[in-house]
Formats: sequence, C-alpha cells, structure tokens
Amino acid sequence: MDRSASYRTIIIRRTDGYTASCPAFPDLSGHAHSARAAYKELKERIVRDLLYRFSIAQPIPADPVVQTRTFRIDLWHLREKEELQ
Repeated sequence: MDRSASYRTIIIRRTDGYTASCPAFPDLSGHAHSARAAYKELKERIVRDLLYRFSIAQPIPADPVVQTRTFRIDLWHLREKEELQ
C-alpha cells in the first residue's frame, strides 16, 4: 500500500454557499458558507470513509481524474459574431 494518496477536489459556488466534491468519492460532499469550510468538511468525510475502508480491509479508491483543463472564451467576440448573422 502506498504511504499517501492524492485526490482532486472540485469546489462550486452555489446560491446557498459552497459545495466541495471529489470524483474518487462520488457519494461524499461538503457543504458550507465558505469554500474553505466546504473543503474541510469534505476532507473530514473522506478521512472517515478511508478509516472505515481500512477497518474492513477494503481497498481505497484511486483518483479517476487523468487531467484537468481550464479554458477561457471571449464572450464579447461571440456576441459580435451572433449579431453579424
């Protein structure tokens, strides 16, 4: 077994606060009024889940995320293109 594991976390702003999720643990999430608190709550839930998995000798999940990308779209340019049509 590896000594440590890394998991990617996604934090989304919602109207009622923030939600943190992790693709490796699709059934777990953290909800709070701040992004930091949502992340902390999710991390605590993941730790509890991993402790449970260790107690029943179940393997820990691997992070399924292979790559992440961020892209930017020029909305002003898109609006101009739409107006020309």
